[in-house]
Amino acid sequence: WVHNENPDMDDQGNWLRKIYDHTGKLPRYGCITYDFDDDPFTDQQWNEGVRKMWKRGMIAGVYNFFANPCGGKWSDTVTIDPIFDSSENPVKSNFYRQMDRMAMNMKWLKERGITVVYTPFVELDDRNKWHAREGSPNAIRLYRLVHDYFTAQGLSNIIWAYHTTQRSGALEKYYPGDEYVDIIGKSAY
Repeated sequence: WVHNENPDMDDQGNWLRKIYDHTGKLPRYGCITYDFDDDPFTDQQWNEGVRKMWKRGMIAGVYNFFANPCGGKWSDTVTIDPIFDSSENPVKSNFYRQMDRMAMNMKWLKERGITVVYTPFVELDDRNKWHAREGSPNAIRLYRLVHDYFTAQGLSNIIWAYHTTQRSGALEKYYPGDEYVDIIGKSAY
């Protein structure tokens, strides 16, 4: 996973291209980040990048970097509870717009027969990121919300990945539950 990397694996700056140029081989897994914070590429560019990996026989991974629903940067303060309010509010609307956007991307991939390993929140426990600022209970609620929302839309082309930092106990403390996770992993930095 490389953040804000050109999603076209044939681009000179793409890490998959660099690996291929160096070794003459492609890895079996590649990952593209749909970054809704910086928005460096269009959804179509990200989708085509995933499709190209898939067509070349790779396992396609997709990370989502949702923008702060309170309107600040990814590292700014956030109040997550409004996302779960029964009434409409700007925070909830912002987050649901992003979920709808990502669900449309997943639908586009599904319509083309592409299954992805999907990580809705990069490093679910990283308190530098908005989604973890309020601790594990709310981070877990967010992960489950995305899972349930996408599942209700029939997005069956997703292998659900749960991901944390290397912090001791992070996997256990932020774990959303067996019914929400197919794969677990940790960042290596």
